[in-house]
Amino acid sequence: MNELSVAFLRSPTPTGSAALNSDYSGLDIRTKLKSAARDFEGVLIGQLTNVLFQSAPVSETFGGGQAEETFRSLLGDEVGKSIARRGGIGLAPQCSINS
Repeated sequence: MNELSVAFLRSPTPTGSAALNSDYSGLDIRTKLKSAARDFEGVLIGQLTNVLFQSAPVSETFGGGQAEETFRSLLGDEVGKSIARRGGIGLAPQCSINS
């Protein structure tokens, strides 16, 4: 693990796009790493889900428009977070710090 990643894990809260409404302050480094890995996995799964939603056909009768595009994007993000909270696809458990 390089100095930048250790500095990120020791910082009170992440900044920029890594700050996904998670508050890592007051947590030990292992818990911070696990939380950050789960957040990353949620974002990754959300992006994959959004790509899947883009390929799904849109109903001509009830679908289409800016509102549906926005809703699909938000739905994909929430699906990704939900899957990550329930164990994800195995990325987050792979993150560990050797003592």
